[in-house]
Amino acid sequence: MIKQYIKFILLFFVLCTGCSADLHTKRLIKERLQQTSEITILKGYLEFKYTENKGMIFGLLDSKESAGTRILSVILNLITILLFMVIIWFCRTLSFFHLFPFFLILSGAFGNFINRILQGWVVDFIHIHFRDMVDWPYLFNLADVLICMGCVLLFLMIIFKADSFESEIHHLKSL
Repeated sequence: MIKQYIKFILLFFVLCTGCSADLHTKRLIKERLQQTSEITILKGYLEFKYTENKGMIFGLLDSKESAGTRILSVILNLITILLFMVIIWFCRTLSFFHLFPFFLILSGAFGNFINRILQGWVVDFIHIHFRDMVDWPYLFNLADVLICMGCVLLFLMIIFKADSFESEIHHLKSL
């Protein structure tokens, strides 16, 4: 029983740390880059540029500044959070390793949700490119990185740890 408490304390720490780091970096970028065009971090590879994403992922619907777009993005963000909380609840007996990706995704979703509620948009600032050959056209933030990391880990876990994942899921079904 004590192992379960420790597991969820650590996972809650992951959630709080990820969400806090996301909100803190967005605040810093907003303070420092709102009036400046960009900061080069790794010349030819990584820059920080300030932008307000009033749409959804990758700026989808960003050109439509309306209350409907804002409400839709808040609702979709809330549904994502609730869905992952339900998944975590039903999978709560899984190991730390199996729950970790869900908490990474949840921490990023919470960070973006808080921004959407308080400001109506999220701050995006990370711009990746490879010299002049490849230019990722979308800016993103730490919440997006956490969500992508969680999805990649979940995907890898399902592929490479399929046996252990399936055995834990079958164990859940028998409860």
